[in-house]
Amino acid sequence: MPAPRMAGPFHGLTNALQYNDSAVCGACVEVQGAQGTVVVRVVDLCPGCDTGQLDLSRQAFAVIDALSRGRVAIRWRVVSCKVTGNVSFHFKDGSSRWWTALQVRNHVLPVARLEWKDGASWVEMVRRDYNYFIASPGVGPDPFTVRVTAVDGQQIEELLPAPQSDLLVEGSGQFH
Repeated sequence: MPAPRMAGPFHGLTNALQYNDSAVCGACVEVQGAQGTVVVRVVDLCPGCDTGQLDLSRQAFAVIDALSRGRVAIRWRVVSCKVTGNVSFHFKDGSSRWWTALQVRNHVLPVARLEWKDGASWVEMVRRDYNYFIASPGVGPDPFTVRVTAVDGQQIEELLPAPQSDLLVEGSGQFH
């Protein structure tokens, strides 16, 4: 069987139980079908999927089977994402020092936890089902440090600027 393919338009949606309030959002999964194998990134919830099912983009489905077949039997497993560059951070529209919503992007492994440093203490941000971590009340107005923990326990610490609406910040590290 040829090596799995990975490309930008290959996305998948997973069922509510496995989506786990967005805990797997951003994870990559290798999907094997009758005609091939493809790696996709989980980008959203699939409300109509049962446990073990994925809803693939048309491009991804075409790699594993004929589009005309509709629903097909698959096998899939979580794998490391093949990304270039460092982890990045996106402040959601409306983020400020009074309410901060932060999304971790471009990560090799699924993110298990995001915390911010308040003095000498780490404060866990609450992950919402739309895959943003919330600090309410917010953080700032000064730059602040975050700690990202991957599902395997690896951690990255980053100094981020004061929260700003719709700001994307490239970090300085990546999981291995």
